[in-house]
Amino acid sequence: VVLFAAGGQASLPLGALVATMMGWHTLIGIGEAMITGLTVSAVVAVRPDLMYAARGLRSSLRLRRADGSTVEVPAPAPAVTPDARSVLIGAGLVAVGVAGVLSFVASTQPDGLEYVAGTLGFLQNARDHLFAALPLADYGAVAGIPVGVAGIVGLLVTALLGSLVFRAVGRRPGRAGSRSAPR
Repeated sequence: VVLFAAGGQASLPLGALVATMMGWHTLIGIGEAMITGLTVSAVVAVRPDLMYAARGLRSSLRLRRADGSTVEVPAPAPAVTPDARSVLIGAGLVAVGVAGVLSFVASTQPDGLEYVAGTLGFLQNARDHLFAALPLADYGAVAGIPVGVAGIVGLLVTALLGSLVFRAVGRRPGRAGSRSAPR
């Protein structure tokens, strides 16, 4: 909405644009929140030890005897505790699978902005952005690059930038657990 207000090419009331964009993006946000909530709930229900905030939530098994009394059986410790490297490799392979394979079944319907632009009648005023001619622009539609390749490249770029940010934040002087030695 801010970008449209700064350089919009259509004669559309700003209030109508704000209301429509907020409405559609609120619905999108609610849907994504529901998916995230269901995913986190499933992980907590099955393996609470995998989530830092949920550690210790798994209760002991209570067995009822024939006479009605109960016996608590403590939860067994995991036979093998995976190291961080194995977890990262596994998570990375799952992420590559999702980005490279599941992206082929992603919806071809317009996203929130395109839908609003079409509904409010300013889609015909759209212009390509500065990077539209690049091979991975618009989810790989240009230059015949499959959408899965675009998804994997996006995943790798995001992982690289995220790791650089985490390293920069982790190395600030005076932080607990910082790798840099005090001078």
